[in-house]
Amino acid sequence: PPTTTATASTATNTTNATTAAQSQNNQELLSSYHNFDQPKRHPPHLYNPTSKQLNPSTVETGGIIPFKLTFANGYETRLANQQQQQQESDNNNNNSGEENLIITNRKQRARLFAKLFTIADRPPNRGSNVVVIISYTGGGGGGGSVSVAKCDKLQKSLMLLGTYYNLFLLVDYNPLQQQQRQQQKEQEELDRDVVKQFRNDLLNVATTKPDDNDLSSNNNGSNNNNNNDKYKLTPQILPPHRIIFTSTPEGKIAFVRQLHETKLVLMGSSSKNNNEDNTMKVKVELERFGFRVVSYPDCHTGGDEGVSALGQFLIP
Repeated sequence: PPTTTATASTATNTTNATTAAQSQNNQELLSSYHNFDQPKRHPPHLYNPTSKQLNPSTVETGGIIPFKLTFANGYETRLANQQQQQQESDNNNNNSGEENLIITNRKQRARLFAKLFTIADRPPNRGSNVVVIISYTGGGGGGGSVSVAKCDKLQKSLMLLGTYYNLFLLVDYNPLQQQQRQQQKEQEELDRDVVKQFRNDLLNVATTKPDDNDLSSNNNGSNNNNNNDKYKLTPQILPPHRIIFTSTPEGKIAFVRQLHETKLVLMGSSSKNNNEDNTMKVKVELERFGFRVVSYPDCHTGGDEGVSALGQFLIP
């Protein structure tokens, strides 16, 4: 009958309208989720993230933001411009002999490369993905209590590498084994605090800003305007999520293998006796999978627990 047909038609229209409304809501929700104008929706190290041309979903390669689109790419240039503006604002003529920061860093970086590479074994191209493996403490064992995060030579080395490469840092950390498994929860909480504190110390982030991804507290660990501050690491150079803790050879190998197009792995070569087999296992396995591994001596005799072996080697 006509009444039944009209009722069915009305129900169909209502259903179609409801479906259309739900589809529109889903699209709005998806659009809101991918709205990169919101601070929480873009990678913290993406340079000028409010630009529509720098949409991470379209520029990332293998889940990684290319080096040319990161803060670290133009970090030295911006710092040199600030230095020049400061010199111009000072009305002093004593700055004529001061060397340009970019030239200085190139010379410093060339010395690092001379330590790591030979003429036949050239360094990777600028912007390549590079993984650096260090020990949590100065020795090669990864244990101990004093971290190397505040080591000036380590920070300078990573700053020079991080402003030239897409840098990823693996920290070898082996906490003391707990005999009572019921303390596992407490140990996990302690490990989280250790990771957070190490990141804050290495990146010179104020402890009043405990958020690992917070870039607002981008201080240099000091209020002194000396040359040392130019070589302090910041979250803009090395994002906090690129500092990864690991305690097993399998973890190191898996990370490097899953990272897209790793061009170089920089790791220690002469760890403590109880970890020498693990170190060799990582090196052999990575080379077996075709990765380029360059080793540095990570067992210095200085005796200082908080001194980085990598920093000591690259910057004597």
